Amino acid sequence: MPDIIVIGGGPAGMMAAGRAASLGADVWLLEKNPSLGRKLLLTGQGRCNITNNLDARQFITDCGPGAKFLHGALARFSTREAVDFFERLGLELKLERGGRYFPESDDSHDVLRALERFLRDEGVKVLKGKKAERAERGNGCFRIFAGRQTFQAGRLVIAAGGLSFPATGSTGDGYLLAAALGHTIVPTLPTDVPLGVREDFVKELQGLSLRNVELRFGQGSSKAVFFGEMLFTHFGVSGPIVLDASRVIGPWLEHGPVDCVLDLKPALSAEKLDERLKRDIQSRGRKNFRNFLKEFMPSTMIPVFAGQCGIDPVMAVNQTTAGQRRTMIGLLKGIRFTVTGLRGFEEAVATAGGVATAEVDPRTMESKITPGLFFCGEVLDLDGPCGGYNLQIAWSTGFTAGTGAAAKA
Repeated sequence: MPDIIVIGGGPAGMMAAGRAASLGADVWLLEKNPSLGRKLLLTGQGRCNITNNLDARQFITDCGPGAKFLHGALARFSTREAVDFFERLGLELKLERGGRYFPESDDSHDVLRALERFLRDEGVKVLKGKKAERAERGNGCFRIFAGRQTFQAGRLVIAAGGLSFPATGSTGDGYLLAAALGHTIVPTLPTDVPLGVREDFVKELQGLSLRNVELRFGQGSSKAVFFGEMLFTHFGVSGPIVLDASRVIGPWLEHGPVDCVLDLKPALSAEKLDERLKRDIQSRGRKNFRNFLKEFMPSTMIPVFAGQCGIDPVMAVNQTTAGQRRTMIGLLKGIRFTVTGLRGFEEAVATAGGVATAEVDPRTMESKITPGLFFCGEVLDLDGPCGGYNLQIAWSTGFTAGTGAAAKA
């Protein structure tokens, strides 16, 4: 019987198992897939944004009120310590715009290989193809039932992930195990996920990426604004600011559709934009409307924009009326569409909801309900925006859980 069993061979589970073993504990890692880290390989579109360069205060602010739980874990294993950890494992990293760290190779397989070396060097016993179907506690130890086999350990770490990318094995197993051991599960939602849109014109823009734009979301008195890069798809919208927005508006959508306004020129007020239009019409007034718009937007967007304006694309721009110019300004500052829902867990980067953090000691990740039980990673009710936040949550909570479990082993 090992000292500790870790359920789940994702980022948090590998970190917890390796950390506990480095402190002298005998650790077994159970993974239901035939290989470790399947979801890790998909992160950052296969490049693996392992962390960012934020301090703990800003990191927690960006993740939202519930992330206050992370103060202890980030104090033990910060973003800087994550960088140092991987560099000690021989992984070369690079810092990109937005303060995001990636492997120099842009290959998530290199991150996984580094973690597998870590487990091997620390002596973790890795058992693949072992799905933990049930867990119970009695007589001072945990029993884990996996098919026809039963495993026992004095300490148990649940790091079985959430529900995002279920094809990688994230099917909510950890929630069932946690609930059976007395824990409350906060209802789950896909997060960091694309959004479905009602209006048909959006489909005409499929594949179009826009930078330095602003999206304003609203439902009743609830408002939210996001600035950056977005992408139109066949079903709606995606891209970094859309994925971040999904964390905020996901709960709103349970009460109905959400209004969205796209500002193509957020750096210019309507008045400044009007002055620019007047100048450009004076100097290039003989251009037709379609060619004139190339100064303001990608060519792919022009047919949709002209249709929304109600202006003939081949009309000379100096023939437009003051009213038509106001319509142009209104659309440049506010193309409207309606968000009808979140895309599913199949497309979500992370899961909102999970094991209630109020029932977990933030200093050790140990259960306040079941002694000897620890949690880490996406199984907890913790999530962050895109940009290395969710993997850092995995590293920090995994390190803390491994430390806590080893101290009690």
